[in-house]
Amino acid sequence: MHQPSEQAKILLEKRYFKSGEDWESMCKRVAAGLSKDNKQEKEFFEVMSNAYFLPNTPCLVNAGLDGNGVLGACFILPIED
Repeated sequence: MHQPSEQAKILLEKRYFKSGEDWESMCKRVAAGLSKDNKQEKEFFEVMSNAYFLPNTPCLVNAGLDGNGVLGACFILPIED
């Protein structure tokens, strides 16, 4: 498993980690929140924990938590003439 640098850890702690989380537990929380089954959860965890892929900020902040947190970062608003 990849370990973030000290500068990255500071950023992660300020923005993404929930109380008591570290890199591995954040990856587990997000993987569980985004997956539809155990196989997919393991795949998400593997690519995230090794820093091959990270989802967008709303996913890192809200996935795997109780509630209706937004996971998307793009919104399309209709513009009328």
